[in-house]
Order: sequence, then C-alpha cells, then structure tokens
Amino acid sequence: MNKKLIGIFVCMLLIYTVLSVSGNVILESTLTPVSFNNTLYVGGSGPGNYSNIQDAIDNASDGDTVFVFDDSSPYYEKVQINNSINLIGEDKDTTVIDAKRKGDVITICSNNVSIHEFTLQNSSGGFHAGIRIDFDFGFSTISDNIIINNNNGIDMFLSGDNNIILGNTFYNNKQWTISGTNNYNMISGNTINHPPGTYPLNGISFDGGIGNNISGNTIKNCDSGINLASSDYNLVLNNEISSNEYDGIRISDGSNNTIIGNNISYSLYWGIEVRKGWEGDSNDNLIYHNNLVYNKCNAIDEGDNIWDDGKYGNYWSDYKERYPDAKKKRREGIWDTPYEIPDGDNKDMCPLIKQWPDSKPRTITRNTASYSSFWLRFLEQFPILPRLLYLIK
Repeated sequence: MNKKLIGIFVCMLLIYTVLSVSGNVILESTLTPVSFNNTLYVGGSGPGNYSNIQDAIDNASDGDTVFVFDDSSPYYEKVQINNSINLIGEDKDTTVIDAKRKGDVITICSNNVSIHEFTLQNSSGGFHAGIRIDFDFGFSTISDNIIINNNNGIDMFLSGDNNIILGNTFYNNKQWTISGTNNYNMISGNTINHPPGTYPLNGISFDGGIGNNISGNTIKNCDSGINLASSDYNLVLNNEISSNEYDGIRISDGSNNTIIGNNISYSLYWGIEVRKGWEGDSNDNLIYHNNLVYNKCNAIDEGDNIWDDGKYGNYWSDYKERYPDAKKKRREGIWDTPYEIPDGDNKDMCPLIKQWPDSKPRTITRNTASYSSFWLRFLEQFPILPRLLYLIK
C-alpha cells in the first residue's frame, strides 16, 4: 500500500477514534455492548422456570438474559420489553411468539435490547408489527429471527437511532417489511421474500432517515424494494433486489445517498427511480457499479446525480438495444458511448460491458484492489463518511 493510501487509512482511524471518544459513533451499540448478568428461563422443565415470557421480562433487570425454550412453544402473548435485556429463543424455527392478531408481537420500550432466534407472527392490522421499537428508543439488535404473517415486519417509526437489523427472514407481512424515520441504523443480511404476486408495500423504507447502512439484503416481491424518501447520506450496498412491482430502488426528496454494487432485476416498472418530491429535488446521489437487468425501464432520474465513479458506471441490460453502434473499450471494460438516463440530463459516462464486477480489467493493481476492498468493507461495517458529511453540512 503506498504512502497516500496509508495516510488515508490513518486519517480514517483517527476520525473514527475521535468520534468513538465523543460518543458519536454511528453504531455505538456494537462498541458498548450490554453486560449480561443473570439468566431467567421460560418454558422447559427446570425448577423456577417461567410459563410466560412477559412474566420473566417483568422480573428481569437491566443486563439480564431471558432464554425461552421451544418445548412450550407457541407462546400466545404480546410481549413488551421495558428494560435493557437480551431475549433469546432456543431455535428460531420452533420458538414461536404469536400475538393472535391482538397488537404488536413485541414492543421495545427501552434502549439496548437484543432479540434473537424467534418466529414472530400474527400481529393485528393497522400499524401493528412483528417488532415495534417505540418512541425515542434505540441501540437495539434484532437478529436471526423469522418475522412472518404480520401487518408490518419491523416498525421503527419515530424510534431512536443506532439499531441493528441483521440476518432476519421476512415473509408474508402485508404492508411495510422494515420501515423507519430514524438514523444511523444497520440493515444487513436480511431476506425479504413475500409470496409472488402479493406485493406488500416497501421492503426497506426510510422516510427522513440519515446515515443508514442498507447492505447485503435480498428483497423480492414487494411494491418497492428499497424506498428512500426525504432521506440523505444513506449507503445502499450489495443488495439483491428482484421481481418488485414498481421499482427496485426509489429515491424521492433524497440527496447525497450512495448506491453501489446492487443487483436489480425484473422490476415491473423501474430498476432505479429517482424523483423530485413535494419538499425538493433529489440531487448529488452517487449511483454506480450496479447491475440493472431486465427491468421494464432500467432507470429514470429527475434530479442532478452522478451515475459513475469516473472510471466505471453501471451495467445496463438494454445498452446494445439503445446504442447498437457503440464500441467496446476492451482494456477499460466500458462502452465508448454514454448511457443517457431517461427523464433528465444525467448520463452514465462509463457504462459497463459486463456485469459488475466482471467489467473490471484484470490489469487492476494489487494496491488499488486492496484499497477498494478495504473501503467497501469499511463502509459496510461503519458507514462513517455519510455521517461526517452530514455533520459538516
């Protein structure tokens, strides 16, 4: 790694250290984990085990773990968490909490809550959800759960910031799957796959969110795969988005978002849709290294945005149809004719010949490859740059 890259690396570490000390880390809950103490057991045959999950939670203290056995499953109850605990199921396939259509399955009313290894099902209608993080509460981790047959999946409307939604499976939730109006969340490695033709609302949706990391998710059969409304400085990285009714990724009233490395296919209308909104334009978004394949219209853009990084742009399945006379820049992995984005004046100046990352020429240097890999891993784990830009703004 040359001196310039070493300098960049050192600067990023220094910035990260300063923010850590000042308490402004995006994912603070990953750096200051709850120290778990006692374990309370629910179900099973042990002496003193609780019969109901809520009873165990009510008797837990901050830092405790409530462990739920699956041999007494399903648990027909609504659960409310008012303290900073770790709630763990024995096995997500067999440890079931069922709200019987009487409200939210789990409501979080505390900071620093962890929920892991459950099937959460049958919330009631309206705004009720499999998991609701209530007003102003954040720093929670929801991981490795199955969230199914609810009206909404996870609702973070008006909740606090810095939540981690990791590795969950969502199926047949009728409206929003993961939605929020909050900031600096990590939404990563989730599978959202509703029954074909049902098209609930958005797979992942933020309305007003800043600095969220949406990475490595699989999203199918929604209305919109990812929807960013009035949301700025978010990172959308390496998601698999396919077969959605309207669009794969939609941005309206959103600026300074970074959309990189997503596979977006078979949308019935648009692959990527960038719209002006009621409150303003959608400008200064960076959109590149994405594969847009067999969407009815691969992209539209009503704003002023950037569709390449100066060297590589996006892959367009309709490129040869639109530009039959274009020539290949073989050693560069791009076409010689820019791809014009409909509904505005934007162009992808470096359209890819092959799907990303196959368009990268093999002559790429080891230093460049190592730096690119480091940078993408850094953004995925700690999307600090969007937050810095927001703070500077």
